Amino acid sequence: MIELGLGPQDVLHLRFAVSPLWETLAAVRAASVGPMPQAMQPWRRLVDPPLTPLLTAVQTDTAYTPDFLTPPPRAGERSVDDEIALVAETPLTVVRDELRRCRLSGAHLLPALSPARARDQVVGEMRRAWAQLLHPHWPRLHRVLATDVDHRSRRLVTGGIAALLADLHPAVTFQDGTLRVRGPVKERRELQGEGVVLMPSLFGTGRPLVILDPPYQPTLIYPARGVGTAFSRPVAPADALVRLLGQGRAEVLAGLDDAAGTGDLAIQLVRSDSTVSEHLHVLRAAGLVDVIRQGKASRWSRTELGDALVAGPLSG
Repeated sequence: MIELGLGPQDVLHLRFAVSPLWETLAAVRAASVGPMPQAMQPWRRLVDPPLTPLLTAVQTDTAYTPDFLTPPPRAGERSVDDEIALVAETPLTVVRDELRRCRLSGAHLLPALSPARARDQVVGEMRRAWAQLLHPHWPRLHRVLATDVDHRSRRLVTGGIAALLADLHPAVTFQDGTLRVRGPVKERRELQGEGVVLMPSLFGTGRPLVILDPPYQPTLIYPARGVGTAFSRPVAPADALVRLLGQGRAEVLAGLDDAAGTGDLAIQLVRSDSTVSEHLHVLRAAGLVDVIRQGKASRWSRTELGDALVAGPLSG
């Protein structure tokens, strides 16, 4: 069991993050080594795994994957290019020590490379893997991660830290100032006010993972909610609703079961942002949807009249 001793400052610094680079490495493992969540099978059928021998080797039959490959995000979300740039700047002594630990823990297929050569090779493989495995599908996949963070944030607001952590995964508990993650490794780290990063992942298949060793910020990676929605098609609106509003506007109205931004709704419906925006403004003028402004962001939701049209007699 891994234990993290949290003080008051650590609780205050608990936060969420999304890492495109973490998802890239996880995608390499899922596509080349396995296992893979059943919900991601549609993605697997769409991608052709690139040649990534080093990234595959460090994730095959080993209890330890080098931490320098996935620097934990420190604020919300970096771009994948920014994250890869951090990997490219890793001190060579860190590369040497972590690859040695990886080899000793069971990565027998890990090639013998100098630290400089290994660092350059993983950077190239990361760029190739991102381009082929995730970039074409990232809007859909990112929507799942962002929706998970939004859900967890609401749990934090309504139920506090205990309710948030209890909802992450059955293997995660929080009691008497200690965050515990059940698993085969037994370690404890007393935090010094740096807090914990909570990071959803699309490719989680079992217990949550923990980045524990200094100098990295403690990070708990857990399976994201709703992965199966990434490639699912929205429920078709009722025929009567289509006859009343037209196909496009009916789909937009029916797609707002949960509040969503214009871009998120466009991804869900596989339509352009401009088309969805036009439909939303027409529906708003008719009193069927309304917009909620949160700082610079806007989220659309159905009004009571819009709900009545979607769920009422017209749906029968």
